[in-house]
Amino acid sequence: MVCPIGIKKTSLAYAGKLKKEKKLSFEEAYKQLMELVKKMESGELPLADSVSAYEQGIKLKAYCEQLLKEAELKIETLKVGA
Repeated sequence: MVCPIGIKKTSLAYAGKLKKEKKLSFEEAYKQLMELVKKMESGELPLADSVSAYEQGIKLKAYCEQLLKEAELKIETLKVGA
């Protein structure tokens, strides 16, 4: 599965841009999501950047949920086959 987003630590100005070529592990995506949450909770982002960060956070959350769902299905398949 290809991650639908790319997040950098330095700026959220590019937050609307998608980087479909980069695959993220669950751990990488979760870390980026937590970094976004931390920045948003700090109050250091202007409103426009907060909205962009929120949008990216929604995408990261959905991506993490999809990876978890795939892992659960794989485990269930292995349990049935065992």
